[in-house]
Amino acid sequence: MSVSPSSPDICAVCGGLPNGRRYGPITCLGCIVFFRRAVQDDKLGKCEKDCLYKNIRDLKFICRSCRLQRCLIAGMNPDAIRLRDKLGPRRPKQTQMDSCSLKTDRDLTSLLVLQKKQRNLHKRYCKPKLNVSETLIMIKQKLYRRASSYDIELVLKIVLILLTASSENYIKAITFRVLRSLGIMSAERKVYEDHNRYLSSNLAASSRLGNHIFELSALLAMSRKLERIPTFFIQDNWHDLMLQDTDILIPGLVDHFLIINETVPASVVPVDFHMVCCIFDDPEKLKNNTDQYLHIKGTHFQSWKYFPRMRNELIGYLKKPTNMHPDLPKSDYLNFLTCIHIRRTDFVGTGSHVPEIDFILSAMKYVEDREKRKGMRMLTVFFGDDISYLESLQNETFVLKTNRVKNLKTESFISKDSPSDSLLFSRHHCDVVMFTAPHSTFGWWMGYFSKGNQVYYTDIRYTNDTAIPQGVLIQDDYFPPHWIPVRYNSRDNATVHETL
Repeated sequence: MSVSPSSPDICAVCGGLPNGRRYGPITCLGCIVFFRRAVQDDKLGKCEKDCLYKNIRDLKFICRSCRLQRCLIAGMNPDAIRLRDKLGPRRPKQTQMDSCSLKTDRDLTSLLVLQKKQRNLHKRYCKPKLNVSETLIMIKQKLYRRASSYDIELVLKIVLILLTASSENYIKAITFRVLRSLGIMSAERKVYEDHNRYLSSNLAASSRLGNHIFELSALLAMSRKLERIPTFFIQDNWHDLMLQDTDILIPGLVDHFLIINETVPASVVPVDFHMVCCIFDDPEKLKNNTDQYLHIKGTHFQSWKYFPRMRNELIGYLKKPTNMHPDLPKSDYLNFLTCIHIRRTDFVGTGSHVPEIDFILSAMKYVEDREKRKGMRMLTVFFGDDISYLESLQNETFVLKTNRVKNLKTESFISKDSPSDSLLFSRHHCDVVMFTAPHSTFGWWMGYFSKGNQVYYTDIRYTNDTAIPQGVLIQDDYFPPHWIPVRYNSRDNATVHETL
């Protein structure tokens, strides 16, 4: 399970090993030194890389200016930098130590002699220039309280306690060496043994949000089946961005993973598993693998069969929406929303099916005729990556079975939200989802998370998509069984109906 930046066990700025609360929050030594020098220099310019806008986590990828901003956001206080810090390091100590220094036996007599000598040495600094009272003196225009016998006794007690603890550790070390030399104790100290087992994958980190959710959901489900800990290696900047994009939408899913900011160790041998994107590979075959670190070669894991019966759990991991979508209608007792997802730009010419406008309109007509709700406004919300194409669709009309003309100019809306906000909108407001590009993972997750869980999709078997001919997709593995495939009627090749 990943650790949040607010954990008391890590640095509040970079997530590193904590050192202390010198300037406010718990931070590591590197961030403490950087913050002090940055405030002292006061020469940091403006960011030219948009580091904060890109939400880069690893400090080695961001500029000094944005690192200082992270320190300030974490709560580090510039006013906490003391004068001693601003003056820099102290002068080096004298090479010749006093005869009663630490070279001598550390007993009470030596400490008393040392204390008396130090008092005499610094007596001239304690001579008051102005007697304010018997207990207060003024030195360099500042008031100081004279040390009482209680103060001196307290300091000596503290020193004795520290010496006692130090001597105990020294005695333990000597005893260990003696016993080891006599052969009574093994020379090897006890080493912590990790009996946990781990599961990780290559991951298609450079892909989009839909692929990310497929991979992490499948790995979580498989790790439970194999009794392993799901592990995420941040191997490069793509993996870091994948983690951030997924965490923005579904943080509860990311929290299940052990996140390691390193590459996969060279000693770990990858195992062939799920070598095709959209065909289910049974994890049972991995149960006989006894490797502590099981790293599988496969990516994408685009099959609902990896995480069956997990829909309600995954929905519970979604973040609470902060975007109220002021430009879009809301699903309620008056409005029934059909959400249409159309993916075009990166699918054109790649072998993935991109539907024509006639099919889209016929499919919309079929879905609305079938899902008609009496006494409710049937509204449409378009989602997609080609806004100009969606705007052209709003100029279209079609006639429903009731002979009513559906005018998309007045009865449809276009979402221009981010991918994560669009999926959250589907979760709370999409009563029906229709995704027209059957191989679109984003459309797939719009249907999976949708409020109504009523999903239509273009039957990929009756399209020019190359996934099935190439043997990289099995329809029953990719689409849940209760989703409804639609295609053109073979008699007229114009009307759309459900594939039976």
